[in-house]
Amino acid sequence: MKTYTLIAGVNGVGKSGLTGVLKEDRSDLGHIVDFDRIMAENGYNIKNTVITAKERGYNIEKTDVIRRFGKRFDELMKILPYCDETH
Repeated sequence: MKTYTLIAGVNGVGKSGLTGVLKEDRSDLGHIVDFDRIMAENGYNIKNTVITAKERGYNIEKTDVIRRFGKRFDELMKILPYCDETH
């Protein structure tokens, strides 16, 4: 069975740094899935989002953060049954 490792999180939390550390310390990660790359390949342009955020700011209302946070866990729960192991 193939092993896939998905490291995801909001922008700026250190996904790339964590990936680098894990690659140095572990040899059982299998294929590391780059979520940002998948989004870019499917039409979501992270560069434009970053440029817009720098130009206009990225002030997100607290209510929006809470709403989005809850949805993330709902989406996660949908894929967990397909995972043999999670951390």
